[in-house]
Amino acid sequence: MKTRINFLILMFLVAGSSVMGQKEARQASLKMYLPVQFNAGNYQGGTYTWGRWYAPGIEVGMNLKKKRFEQEFILGSPRSESYRYYHERDRDSISTYYIIDDVIQTGVSFNYQAGYSIYTSKSGKINIVPGLGMALHASFVKRIRYDDALGVIDYKMQTLAFNPYLFTTFRYALNEKWSAEASFMYSPYFALYWRSKFFYNSGDKVDHYWGSGDSGKAIINSRFGVSYKF
Repeated sequence: MKTRINFLILMFLVAGSSVMGQKEARQASLKMYLPVQFNAGNYQGGTYTWGRWYAPGIEVGMNLKKKRFEQEFILGSPRSESYRYYHERDRDSISTYYIIDDVIQTGVSFNYQAGYSIYTSKSGKINIVPGLGMALHASFVKRIRYDDALGVIDYKMQTLAFNPYLFTTFRYALNEKWSAEASFMYSPYFALYWRSKFFYNSGDKVDHYWGSGDSGKAIINSRFGVSYKF
């Protein structure tokens, strides 16, 4: 995890230095977030909520601000998950045989958002910024099937999900350089591109799909983190 975080910070420092080299004077801030999601779909108040919370890693953001307008580029930490499934293939009175599937999933997320400061307290410590954003989630899946000791990749899938969203950021300045932040997002719609490829002895089969939906409106998205101003 530490290696991932250092890698993300390095990428944003490089990107930020090139942007800040422009003639226009901007304030630049490096941000680190912990995103937290809550699935409120069909939730009844007072019931058990443990399985509805999800924290998909760490996010690092580069914020560029000029006067009241600001824009931000946010990169989520790469993620990798693997699962193993056992399928009963044949059974007799002596033994049971299984087909083993290893499913490996990797992914990354990227957000771009822009907002406009609508409130700053007299002390300058409290700041509220609403705005619009676009999230891109990329996922890559492959399945390795073990009919015997030799594993063979028999399935691959790639998905791209696009989520436009509304957000509001609440910012509290701890001092001249550091701030604490909390952002809340709402995404009522998503678009999805899905491509899968099966590898058969008789040849490969490829499927494509474009779709959309509104299931994301039941997800409450938030970010909590800190900001350092250059």
